Amino acid sequence: MSSPSERDPLSPLARVLLGLLFCALMTVLIGLVYGTPQNMPAAIGLTVPVIITMIAGFSQSRCGRRLFYIGLGIFYFLCFVPAESSNYQDLSGGRHGVEIFPGMLFGKPGFNTALIEARLGPRPPRWKHASIRSLLFGLGSWRDGNERVDICSLAYKDWLSSVLAKLPSQEAQTQVLKCLTDERNFMRVHQGLLLTGLLILDYPAGNDAESWWRKHRELFRREYNAHAAVRSVAGWRQRMAKCIPETPNEQEYEVTSQIWAAKNMEFGGWGGNIEFYNEFERLRLHAYEAHGKEPSTGVSLIEWWPELEKSYTSY
Repeated sequence: MSSPSERDPLSPLARVLLGLLFCALMTVLIGLVYGTPQNMPAAIGLTVPVIITMIAGFSQSRCGRRLFYIGLGIFYFLCFVPAESSNYQDLSGGRHGVEIFPGMLFGKPGFNTALIEARLGPRPPRWKHASIRSLLFGLGSWRDGNERVDICSLAYKDWLSSVLAKLPSQEAQTQVLKCLTDERNFMRVHQGLLLTGLLILDYPAGNDAESWWRKHRELFRREYNAHAAVRSVAGWRQRMAKCIPETPNEQEYEVTSQIWAAKNMEFGGWGGNIEFYNEFERLRLHAYEAHGKEPSTGVSLIEWWPELEKSYTSY
């Protein structure tokens, strides 16, 4: 009968060294694709292959070698082409994450993470489930259950810096960033809508950066009272929609996406807040009973673009 060493040309030490090199390479690739571990299960998931390598690599048994050669391959295959995974998002820092196995969460910086932390200081991630996705083992893809509110936040947009450039001072920019990245702020979605309109449509006639900010500065507050927030933003969505063509171009579509985010916030779509929704429903019911139309208590607070407005909107 052949000895173990004759059946396997690699010595135990060589197997271990080769396995550790393979684990290091896979860890680098996982980091490039998914980011760094964001919780203990993810960290353990990267450690397990190293343990397998140390145990199986020194094994002289056929079972040990099979575990070494086959087990690692299966583990990493499932990492890179999982049957199902989930997208995560971190509004506070504009980060993106992926859960590739139940509980194994990885994340990486977004377009604006460095900008946000440069202005606001270190921001520990506050991960929130965004959607379920699948690669179907690399044969196709689908996505379902999408979060429909914060996924549109300017914190994730590669043109956030262009929005900030429309503001007159670093102090104003910092104030806006605090509003946009605070998930407790009931006004954050509509504030993003207004800023996107400012970027795409430019300053309303007769305004510049200083005058526009002076008129709207009080609207960029972190509002934690749902009733106050609803009364401040009611009507923004419909009025902004009147300023956008029914068939928007690529730039104008950014405003449209913010309009849909605001609508989901108002109607309790996934990602919205039940307290905000309840307050908006009360105001909506009162407005229809009193005037027969949607509430518009916040419209007069904004300097709009009357020259662009059409008489109707489908949003």
